[in-house]
Amino acid sequence: MDIVSLIRFIATVLITNSHYDDLYPQGYSFLSTGGMIGNALFFWVSGYTLYFSLKKINSNNGGGNSIYWFLRRFMRIYPSLWIFLLFLLCIGSPVKWQDFFISTYWFINAIVICYVLYFFYVRFFLKYGKYIFVLVGLALAVYFAASTWWGNLDDIVIESPEYISFRWFYLFQIMLLGGYCASHRNYASSKKWDWLWLIVFLTIYYAYKGICIRYDIYWGQLLIPVFLMGTIFYAYKTLLGICKQGNMVNTFLQKYGRPLVFISTLTLDIYLIQFVVIKFFADYKFPIGFIGATITIFI
Repeated sequence: MDIVSLIRFIATVLITNSHYDDLYPQGYSFLSTGGMIGNALFFWVSGYTLYFSLKKINSNNGGGNSIYWFLRRFMRIYPSLWIFLLFLLCIGSPVKWQDFFISTYWFINAIVICYVLYFFYVRFFLKYGKYIFVLVGLALAVYFAASTWWGNLDDIVIESPEYISFRWFYLFQIMLLGGYCASHRNYASSKKWDWLWLIVFLTIYYAYKGICIRYDIYWGQLLIPVFLMGTIFYAYKTLLGICKQGNMVNTFLQKYGRPLVFISTLTLDIYLIQFVVIKFFADYKFPIGFIGATITIFI
């Protein structure tokens, strides 16, 4: 199995699981976690794969494929969204005409905007990658400060649904990280202790975020994306080792991992449909609701 399919599959599972709050037994809803890690993995793999398609445009004098590139990106997103919205209309759910273009789902709006920004980054500013990465981080800090000053918001949780726009900054940074990994893929290698670094960053990410929220450490939240990026980078390094040819795990995945590859191609579609399905099965006790929702989403 290639690393892109494996990361997409993991991202899909984590994002879906993060919405399973009402499907776990009472008192165990904390198990519905990993959503931001799944989102970050998706943005990383988007930056990784789109880097290659944009480099092809760069090698084509005049960039004649730019419009086609945008059409392909948007056609991958909007038809799925439109079909889903039509489905909602058919079952009697309220849908506004604006929803067909400016989605009520933050994930879709974020990825569309990041696609546009990433296009111009790779086409024209790639050699300034390190500076742009830092600049985006500084922009997040300025926006964070401005939101506090203008709105007197002293209770912002940087990953809260109430302040979703904060995510756009560091998810775009993770997209840039994906592009960096793609540009250095020939030098990439997995180290013996990468999995240990993954555990360290993952532990720090959850522990530090929990402490910030529990004790209202306001400005300290700006470090949360740093630990998330470390988690994503070492997840990539660890999975790179799994995907090595001749590796026992990779051999198993090559032989039996076709369903995983199939699911990895449906990340957006699964994201869209899961909310309706989870809401339907929320009234069923565990494990009936959990199993029923999972099977229905897959179907």
